[in-house]
Amino acid sequence: MIGNEKGAMAMVAAGAIVFGFLGVPIRALNEFGMSAMEIALVRLGLTTLGIIAVAIATDRSAFRIGSMKDLLLFILIGFFKFMSDVTYLNAQISIELSLATLLQMTAPYYVLAFSFFLFKEKVTAKRLFAVLIAFVGCVLVTGVLTTGTSDMNIFGIVCALLSGLFYSVYLVGCKISSNHGHHPTTTMIYVFLIASLLTIPFANVPHVAGMFLQLDSLMYILLLVFVMTLIPYYMEMWGVEKLSPNIVTMIAMLELVTSCFVGFVFFDEVLSPLNILGMCLIVASIIVMDLRFKRKYRAYKERNTEAA
Repeated sequence: MIGNEKGAMAMVAAGAIVFGFLGVPIRALNEFGMSAMEIALVRLGLTTLGIIAVAIATDRSAFRIGSMKDLLLFILIGFFKFMSDVTYLNAQISIELSLATLLQMTAPYYVLAFSFFLFKEKVTAKRLFAVLIAFVGCVLVTGVLTTGTSDMNIFGIVCALLSGLFYSVYLVGCKISSNHGHHPTTTMIYVFLIASLLTIPFANVPHVAGMFLQLDSLMYILLLVFVMTLIPYYMEMWGVEKLSPNIVTMIAMLELVTSCFVGFVFFDEVLSPLNILGMCLIVASIIVMDLRFKRKYRAYKERNTEAA
């Protein structure tokens, strides 16, 4: 059991580190003239083909869906996956990689708001304290206190925050899909397929096709899709099934650390002391929030054990 947990932790850690390098191929493809929408088309489209290929080889029952309601649910989740990817890619291109990654990690706070308004969950003082810490951290990490709004890339920051919002809705949708009895692979197939189809009307498809004919851009496309999306996603998905939510959240912080390293080494992005303080506050707030998930997970496991 301990060996399995260590292996799962290693998988999640490796996946998080690889995701931290996403900015390298994204910015390279942007320099080749591809827009965020076109990069999203390539990433979502090829990832969908990869997921379908894996499903055909391992479990063809993953293609089955129960009813039209399930299909409508997948369409809705796919829309928010599409919006999350496009806004996040715009953020990765427009602002520091560490800032883009960090602001997307505000997704748990949107989930908290949804839980309060939609599911009437109780908002405790600890949760409010975590949100307050996160807000102060966001103010510091964006640099609004030191540079003012005139020197801020408002578009990139808004995109990063919106990516966190859309990603949180996507996560809630995946949870609902799981509660309906759908296998994660089934959800992935249809959600990624719908998200990739949504990019087509907004992308220059002939221009994207031309990128596959250039060796340099093709190498970055393959790097983005298979090495930095499909493979680490399956690594994390395997690890998540064997670990508690709090452990996964803690290990996922490696993506932020890696993005800081990548921004510094590859793009000469330097963080100020206030930026670093803001990042620490946001990470601390996520840890405070995650203690609640840890208790819920333990209670859930105890109930299941007793029932068995």
